[in-house]
Parts: sequence; C-alpha cells; structure tokens
Amino acid sequence: MNSQSIEFQKIKDDKGSSEIVRSSFRVPTQEMGNISLMINKVQYKVLDISPGGVAISLEDNSVFTIDEIIDNCELCILDHVFTDLKARIVHSSLGIEMSLQCGIQWIDLDMQCLDQLNQIILKMKSQLLK
Repeated sequence: MNSQSIEFQKIKDDKGSSEIVRSSFRVPTQEMGNISLMINKVQYKVLDISPGGVAISLEDNSVFTIDEIIDNCELCILDHVFTDLKARIVHSSLGIEMSLQCGIQWIDLDMQCLDQLNQIILKMKSQLLK
C-alpha cells in the first residue's frame, strides 16, 4: 500500500473560516430585564454582553454589513445609559432557534466608560451565577 491513510495526510486550511476569538465571557441578558442598543433611532434587543461588545437580535441580516462602523450608538443596560458609543459590526449569523443575530464590537471606549461597563457586567455575571 503506497498511499498514506488520511489520518497522516495534511488537511488543507479552511480559507473561509473566520478568525474570531473571544477575549471575554459574554453574559446572556434574557434574565436581566430590558437591555437594548439603539442604532440610528432603531432599538435592538441585546442577547448577550461583554465589556468588548454585544450580540443583538435582528429580523433582517441586510441591515448591517461586516466591518461597518457605526457612530452614536446608545446602550441601555439596567439603570445606566451609555451614549455616543462607536461600534463595528463583527458578524451576522443564525442564532438559537433560527433567529438572526449580529455581533458588535465597541471601538474607542474611554476608560471611564469601560470601567462603568465592566462593573455593571461583573454585577450581572455574579447575579447569573448565584
């Protein structure tokens, strides 16, 4: 037998796979009350959140494009409102139960805003893990 078995053959790299790596745990928001993101005067339900971004629920995946930069976002989370946020669309995909979701990454957050967001998310995380 001259040919090697497949387990010893090099497998081509998947050029279509994305290189998205999460740097922090995302907290699901279903049990946390009304958490939303306002973009261009349209309110979107936040599915999960981390200090680096959120996932929102979409009805139409043509609303945003990958790598699109969005200014003046407004995040409403618990009793806080974060205004003038800048974000980048990271992905758009099918979520749980065939709903569409969109991954959003914060860009250029100032340290005060990031600290406040971290505190709120840590509080949410501890409530979730009780």
